Amino acid sequence: MPRATIKSELVEHIKKLTSKDGVDEGIKSLLIEKARRELLKYDSIVKDFEKKYNMNFKQFGNSELMKEPSFEIEQDYFDWEMAVTVIEDVKEELEKLEKKTK
Repeated sequence: MPRATIKSELVEHIKKLTSKDGVDEGIKSLLIEKARRELLKYDSIVKDFEKKYNMNFKQFGNSELMKEPSFEIEQDYFDWEMAVTVIEDVKEELEKLEKKTK
């Protein structure tokens, strides 16, 4: 696999921000941290929708609300679906990153 060139000033920032000696480990650490922040963000969105509708996403999709949804309900459905999808994707990537770190 080809190696990327990273400017020395970025290498120093990576070392300072992550307390890792190696650039690869530092970048992995930053990616893991970013993925965890994304999970928190989208988990919060999902929880807000669950609270608003008093049900989970699957229940919402099968509910009477979705038979003839208003614009707001339809928009909430798409936003909720996006949040659920992002969570699944980020969890998958995080799992891969954490396996490589161990």
